[in-house]
Amino acid sequence: MKPRNKKEAMAVEAYNALPPLTQNEIDWALYEAEKYNIHANKTSSWCECCGSFFQTLENAKKRTCPVCGKTCNVINSRKSSFRHSYYVAFLTVFKGYQVVRDIQVVKRFKRGENEFICSCSEVQTVLFKGKEKHSFRLIYNTFGYGLNWSLNSGVSLRQDYMRIDDYIYPKYKITPELKRNGFTLKAHIGCTVSLVYRLLQEPKFETLVKAGYYNLLKRDKFPMAYYNWNTIKIVLRNKYKVQDWDMYFDYIENLEKLDKDLLNAKYVCPKNLKKAHDDAMMMVRKIAEKEEKIRKQAIAIQNREDEKNYISWFSPYFDMRITNGKINIYVLKTLEEIRDEGKAMHHCIFENRYYRKKTSLLMTARDEKGNRIETIEFDLETMKVLQSRGKCNRHTPQHVTIIELINQNINTIKRIKYENQN
Repeated sequence: MKPRNKKEAMAVEAYNALPPLTQNEIDWALYEAEKYNIHANKTSSWCECCGSFFQTLENAKKRTCPVCGKTCNVINSRKSSFRHSYYVAFLTVFKGYQVVRDIQVVKRFKRGENEFICSCSEVQTVLFKGKEKHSFRLIYNTFGYGLNWSLNSGVSLRQDYMRIDDYIYPKYKITPELKRNGFTLKAHIGCTVSLVYRLLQEPKFETLVKAGYYNLLKRDKFPMAYYNWNTIKIVLRNKYKVQDWDMYFDYIENLEKLDKDLLNAKYVCPKNLKKAHDDAMMMVRKIAEKEEKIRKQAIAIQNREDEKNYISWFSPYFDMRITNGKINIYVLKTLEEIRDEGKAMHHCIFENRYYRKKTSLLMTARDEKGNRIETIEFDLETMKVLQSRGKCNRHTPQHVTIIELINQNINTIKRIKYENQN
C-alpha cells in the first residue's frame, strides 16, 4: 500500500490516523445489526443469540428468549449449529473525508453453548472527498483472505465491492455536502459505498432521493429510471405516486410503441395505472395482430407469384421420371410439395427459397414404397447436380447411386430443355 502521489499520501495518512472502532460499535455489529432466530422443533428450541437450550412451549412467529431476553424470529429447524456472515458499515467524517468502513462479521452458533464463536474484521475503507478522482478505496485483498491492504484511486460502480449488502450503524456522521445532497437511511438499498458515491456523483440519483422515490433506487429499477428520465421528471413534477414500478415501465414502453407523447402528464400520470396499462397493452396487441395479418397477406401474394413463376419455368419437367426400379426421382411440382419436402427432411430447401432460382431444378428421390431418400438440386445451366441431401443435410447410403442415376439421364433433361426453348 504505497501512495503514488500527494493526494494518495494524504488519504493513507488519514486512514492510518483513524481511531479504532469503539466497544459500543462492535457490540452493535455483533448483537444488534443482524436479527437472531430461535430454532424450534416439536419438543425443543435454542436461541442463536445466547445458545441457550429450552423446551418449546407454543407455536409462534416471534418469541422472547427466556435466558437472554432477545425477541427473535422462530424458524422450524433441527439444526444444532449454524454459521452466518454479514457486513456492517460505519460512517464518519475525518480530516475532511467522508469515510465508509465496512467490517465483516462471521458467527458460529451451537446449541447448548452460552457464547457463540465470532470474528470481526475490517475488509474495506473508502474515503470520499467530493469528486471521484479525489476518492480512495483501501481494501484488504480478496475480502479478508489476502495478506495486505491495497490502495485504489477513484471509485467505480463496476467493481464487485459496490455490491456488498451491509447494515449502517445508526450513530453516523456525514459531511455537509452529503447532507445537502439528501442523505437518508431510507435511501439505503444494501450497499453504503454505492449510496454515498451516487449521492455525491449522480444528480439523477440525488433527485430521486430528495423526492422520496426510494423504490426507484433499487438495482433492477434504477437503469429503467435513467432510460426514461424525461418521463420520470414529469412524474416528479406532478408528485405522481406509483405503487408498481414494473407495471409502470411496461406501460411507458407500450406508450412508446403507440407513439404517444411521453412528456404529457395526461399519458404518463394516469389516474388508474392498471386500467391505463391494460388499455395500452390491448391497443399494442391489436396493432401487432393487424401488422401480422398484413404480413401474412403479403407473404401469400408473394407465394402465389413465386408459384406462378415456378410452374412456368419447370412445368415441362413435371412428367419426367428417372428410375432404376429401386429408386424413383421426379420433380417437385408446387411450393406446397417443396415445403413438405423441407419439413420432412429437416433442411432449408423452402426457407432459403431455392424455388426462386430459375436454373435450379428441384427433385426428390424416393424408394419403392414412396419414402423420401434425398432432395436434389440440379443446375440446368451446367447440367450438374449441385447438391443431393438426405435428412438433416446428410448423405445417405444411396447417395452415389442417385448421382449416377441422374448423370445417366442428363440427355433426357437436355432434350426437355431444348424443346421448351423452341
